[in-house]
Amino acid sequence: MNSVKKHFLILGFFLSQFFSGNCQSPYQLKSAREFIISGASIGVSAGGFILSENKRKLTHDEISNLSKININSFDRPAVMHYSVFAARTSDVLMITSLAIPFTLLLDKKIRDNSWQTSVIYFETLAFASVGINLSKGFVRRPRPYVYNSSVPEEEKQKADATNSFFSGHTTISAASTFFAAKVYFDYHPDSKWKPVVWFGAAAIPVATGLYRYHAGKHFPTDVIVGYCWGALSGIIIPELHRQRKKN
Repeated sequence: MNSVKKHFLILGFFLSQFFSGNCQSPYQLKSAREFIISGASIGVSAGGFILSENKRKLTHDEISNLSKININSFDRPAVMHYSVFAARTSDVLMITSLAIPFTLLLDKKIRDNSWQTSVIYFETLAFASVGINLSKGFVRRPRPYVYNSSVPEEEKQKADATNSFFSGHTTISAASTFFAAKVYFDYHPDSKWKPVVWFGAAAIPVATGLYRYHAGKHFPTDVIVGYCWGALSGIIIPELHRQRKKN
C-alpha cells in the first residue's frame, strides 16, 4: 500500500511540473484548459473537413455559366493566373513555415520547456485549422483557375476546385511564423532583434499567399483573410497561456 501511494505521489509531482512549467517560462499549462482547446479544435476542425470533403463538385454547366464579371474588381485579376510551379513553391513555403518554430529550441530557456512550447504550438495549429476547415466546409467558392479558359475542365471538376475561401496555406504559414516570433519575445521581451524577427514572421506568409495567388488557387481576399486568421492564431493561443502575476 505504501508503495502504491509513493508511486501516485511521484506521478502527481511530475504532472504538476508538466503543467506548471519551470520558473523561467512565461507560460503555464492547465490540464482542463488544454483538453478543452485541443479537443474542441480537433472536433470542430474534423467536422469542417468532413463537410469540405463531401461538397458537391462543379458540373459542366456550372463551370460554363461562371463569369468573371460577377467577381468584385479587387479579386477579378486572379482569374488570369495558373501555375503549377507557383503552387509547388507555396507548398515548400508552408512546410518551411511549419518547421520555423522548431528553431526556438536553439534557445536554452525555450529548450528547457520544449514540451510546454510543443503543446502550445499544437494548439495553435489546431485552432488555425478550425477556421480553415469550417470555411471550406460551408463556403462553396470556386478557385480563380476555374474561370480560366486555359485550364483543363477535369481540373475544374475536382472536389478541391470549390475550396477557394480561405487560403489554408497562408493561414498555416502565418500561424507558424507569428507563433515563433510571439514565443521568442515572450521569453526575451527586451531583445534588440524585434524588428528583424517580426519582419521575417510577417514576410514569409506574405510570400506564401502571393504564390497561392499566382498559382490560381486563391483570390486576394482569400489570402488576406487567411493571413489575418493565421496571425491571430499564432498570437492569441500563446497569449492565453501567459502566466499572470498575482496581486
